[in-house]
Amino acid sequence: MGTSSAVAGNGIGGVGVAPDSKVVPLTITHQDGASYWDSAKAFVFAVDGPDGIAPGETGDTDTPAGHMGYVDIVNYSFGGDNYSQILREGIQYVLMNRVVFVTSAGNTPTTGSGSASWVPGVISVAASTPRDERTTFSNRGIHLTVAAPGDDMWLTATRSNVADAKENAYSYIDGTSFAGPATAGLAALILEASAQKDGSGNVSKLTLSPAQVRHIMEDTAYNPVGRYDDNLGYGVVRSDKAVALAADDAANKVEKGASVDMRFVAASDPTVGIPLVGVTLSGGDRRPDQLLYGQSSAGDFVFPTGLASFYEIDAGLYKLYASGPRPVLTGINPGSAVQTVQLDPGDDIRFGNRNGVFPLNVTPTDENEPNDSVETATPIAFGQVREAVMTLNDADHYSFEGTAGQNVYIGTQSLLGSPDLKLELLNAAGQVVAENTSAREDLRDAALTFTLPASGRYTIRVTDEATGNAFNTYAITLSEHRGTESEPNGGGRVDSDTFKDINLNASNQLEYGWALSAKISPATDVDIYRFSGTEGDEIFADTLALKAGNPDLIVALLDDQGEVLDLSDDFTTQDSLIEYELPKTGQYYLAVGSFDGANKGSEGDYVITLSKR
Repeated sequence: MGTSSAVAGNGIGGVGVAPDSKVVPLTITHQDGASYWDSAKAFVFAVDGPDGIAPGETGDTDTPAGHMGYVDIVNYSFGGDNYSQILREGIQYVLMNRVVFVTSAGNTPTTGSGSASWVPGVISVAASTPRDERTTFSNRGIHLTVAAPGDDMWLTATRSNVADAKENAYSYIDGTSFAGPATAGLAALILEASAQKDGSGNVSKLTLSPAQVRHIMEDTAYNPVGRYDDNLGYGVVRSDKAVALAADDAANKVEKGASVDMRFVAASDPTVGIPLVGVTLSGGDRRPDQLLYGQSSAGDFVFPTGLASFYEIDAGLYKLYASGPRPVLTGINPGSAVQTVQLDPGDDIRFGNRNGVFPLNVTPTDENEPNDSVETATPIAFGQVREAVMTLNDADHYSFEGTAGQNVYIGTQSLLGSPDLKLELLNAAGQVVAENTSAREDLRDAALTFTLPASGRYTIRVTDEATGNAFNTYAITLSEHRGTESEPNGGGRVDSDTFKDINLNASNQLEYGWALSAKISPATDVDIYRFSGTEGDEIFADTLALKAGNPDLIVALLDDQGEVLDLSDDFTTQDSLIEYELPKTGQYYLAVGSFDGANKGSEGDYVITLSKR
């Protein structure tokens, strides 16, 4: 953060754009590297602070008086080219609380927006050269806000020992990761210049919204082409002009943004929120060509299921298009809505019908119902997948016939929403003989292994320890645990997310209805399992790592020639799942390894099951 905040007057190195600003470093990394989940949690911390209480709520002790959050500006420089709902919700939480969010555009360079540049309301920054041109490495596109210097930046980037105050290792370095913090430093100057101050000149209250900070940068930027373009956005930021505009009663003169919430619900039951509805806003007064995209929440993080939000966006006339939920996840036909809406500067509203909701004609169904009691339990066979919906106060029951001494494995897999599943196994007398509420520390899915004490009828009961929702879908499988894999068990390597040099020799047998315990060790280990399939079989090959973070599993389905037919990486956190319809009768293989095992990877115990629909 030297670009934004390096101190002045110490006679060494350089000076940051806002040398008097303070930095709160927030980590977005864990043992295996950075993640969107860690990023989103860091964003919430940036707003709530150490006490974990949102600004203005009862008990909040660490939001400075006159400020909107624990910090005033979040600067972010990480990501890729894929959409992440968790990341978007974390950023929306920042903007909802009127904290400025600045993100680097990315160094691909492509015309597509890297995360988190595609989130409406952020300040997305490209890197410019001393000639006010976009650098060759900087991303470009219509998602850009402005540009800032990012070419040959003189920084403390090579300092190797942060504890040694005498080490002053500076160097020249390139990247939008330096254009972003430079712009964050300008945001600090803008907030300070426009703030209310006490008699001593100290800031007593911030007066600008994130949209106003963004608009000041846009309105004072320099673009050689004289207009917005996809190379520099509105242009290269001008600190002198931006600060002058901020100091000129900007709170009353600079156009405010608008914020909207909408909730998508099932037309048959308005209490049921619909997750993963794709929402696009097209229009706006400042740039009518804008396309602002988001999805309704699945209830996994900070927003309730079905809520879609756009915070601190430009005011103007928009066309709203919505469709969902995604049929590939729900198996039902999506509903849709189209609406025109005028958003005025400063609006903070909910729109839709009178209650701020969009009813969509979608009807979630559970073919297993009614199965709310032992008496109405749905039969489940070994090797069978049952897909179900975990509604509010629901209790699903499944029955099977077991044999004394049989070692059974029962697994669940969340498919949509955020169920917090609990498994119970009941004997013929209705007594609970085994239960599980979490297959591992960081997982809401449950799984259990149990040796049946007697032959007869058993019942599996599945409940939700969370609130339940008509779109909380899950799968349950019943398998016979057949022991532990034996090495050698095939071989190969995983380079990033690609299996290479697969060796099918000495693979372990795995049939429908089997569960095997196994281990990735060392991290370069690749396990191969063979099974016989029939044309048209819809297989469900599931893996479950037994320890949080280790291993990070990746799974592939291969034909009898070793060609990859399908591949899955992190269907749920570190677990992977293959769902695939077999094209012909014959021998197939499943390859299991650790993500990027050929380089670093991770090792640990896991369970693999093979079932079919």
